[in-house]
Amino acid sequence: MYFDIHKNKDGKYWWVAKGGNHETMCSSQLYTTKQAAKDTIKVIKSGAALAAVYDETREVAGDTAAKRVTV
Repeated sequence: MYFDIHKNKDGKYWWVAKGGNHETMCSSQLYTTKQAAKDTIKVIKSGAALAAVYDETREVAGDTAAKRVTV
C-alpha cells in the first residue's frame, strides 16, 4: 500500500491510497496545505492496524435489527 499526493489547479491537495496492484483503494478530501494532507496520511498509517471495523449493512445472520456490529 502507498499514498500519492496530488495538487489541483486551485492549489488544493489531496491523497490517493493505492494497493500493491496500484489500484485506488480510497481518496481524501481536499486540503489547503500539503502538510495537512501528509499529517492525515501519518494518522492513518499509525492507527489503521488498531482501527475497529463495523458492519452497518444489517446483514448479520440471525440479527437483522443490528445496526453497528463489530467485525
